[in-house]
Amino acid sequence: MSGLSTGILRGAALETRTRWHLWAVLVLIFVSVWNALGNLTPGVGFWPNAVHAVVLSGVLSSCGMAGLAALTGGREQQRGLSYLAGMSSVPAWWLPGAQLLAMVAWASLAYGFVAVAVVVRVLFEAPAGDIGISGWLAGWCAVVAWTVLGYSVGRLWPSRFTAPLAAVVPFAVYVVHYDLVGHTGYLLFPFLDEIVTPYALPQDGLYAGQAVWLAGVAVAGAGVCLARLLSRRATIGVAAVSLGLAITGVAVLSPLHGRFHQPALSAAESARLSTVCTTSHDLAICVHPAFESALPEVRNTFTDTAARLAHTPARVTRLVQQERNSTPAPGTAPLYLDDLRPGRVEEAREELISSLTDFKACNLTQDNPRTAALTELVQQWLAHGRADASAVAGLPEPTTELRTAQQTINGWSSGQGGTWLGDHWDAFRTCTLSGEDFR
Repeated sequence: MSGLSTGILRGAALETRTRWHLWAVLVLIFVSVWNALGNLTPGVGFWPNAVHAVVLSGVLSSCGMAGLAALTGGREQQRGLSYLAGMSSVPAWWLPGAQLLAMVAWASLAYGFVAVAVVVRVLFEAPAGDIGISGWLAGWCAVVAWTVLGYSVGRLWPSRFTAPLAAVVPFAVYVVHYDLVGHTGYLLFPFLDEIVTPYALPQDGLYAGQAVWLAGVAVAGAGVCLARLLSRRATIGVAAVSLGLAITGVAVLSPLHGRFHQPALSAAESARLSTVCTTSHDLAICVHPAFESALPEVRNTFTDTAARLAHTPARVTRLVQQERNSTPAPGTAPLYLDDLRPGRVEEAREELISSLTDFKACNLTQDNPRTAALTELVQQWLAHGRADASAVAGLPEPTTELRTAQQTINGWSSGQGGTWLGDHWDAFRTCTLSGEDFR
């Protein structure tokens, strides 16, 4: 038995040395790594997001490996060499077993390269969060399962059309299964184009259930491929194992009700995740550990704005990163940072300043460009300490009224501007400022 095991391993090793396999897998690795790195949240080191990026890139690996495996599975039949297997003293399942093992090795190598590339990239961002095991395993099981299924189809249907069709099927399933959102079927494959952030994590048990289910699919695919070549007892054993794994995986996924994410966090729950803090003058700033590298930029960007709001009803003493659409605590301003691409912190400041105005009231005055422009000048001052009438959107040329307001605003000290804004807060909040307010 040991001699047979050694022989099948040698056969698999010979199969992996095929040059066209090597070039195909190298191309697949390049494309998958490019896709995985593109799925990472810019500038943020967060392990759950990294895991999801690797898993999601598996759809490309699955397509490529399914097509490659189908081509390998039907190679002997297409070349008319099947009769050679009967001239050998080794068991009939030896050749397909060696080929299948080689394809699984190639799939594992491709997936492993993607995982290593992402890990190395994320390590430069001082990552936070739980790296986990089940997510990596679920992605690997998915790529292996599609590889095994591709080989089985190629062996059972040796046609020149088999490989292209096998390569398309994983992507077709990836697209079509979005119609199953809310049902267990949506979660059967881990290639889900969802967003993973510190405030939107996959449900507990999701990846584990997917890994077990997909392991059952892989075993079933191998069993179908080798069914005619195995003994009845071995076939029944393979069927029992695959069925047991598949049922167990589905049983784990069923209570999740077809939802990828954990229940939404409340404002207090999301704020408690922001445990990395710093203080700048009278402003305390707290962010999630995954965004710790942004603290200096956040401090430099928001400190002056908070000082300009000190004498208004919107006075800010704490700036806390939290989930969107959650109501902050009194005296606390929400910091909405989804990523750390260049300019994102400034966008968060603009978002905070825009939230100071009453959306419904300002909508009633949106047809009056004069009042909207005056409000925008004050918003410019809150952000940058200066106003520029020529930068107001929708006005080809600043009016005399706007130039006067600009001159007044640019003459303020921080204390004068804060006092003025406190006195005119209601008009600013409702977008009803007039030129008289700046004289």
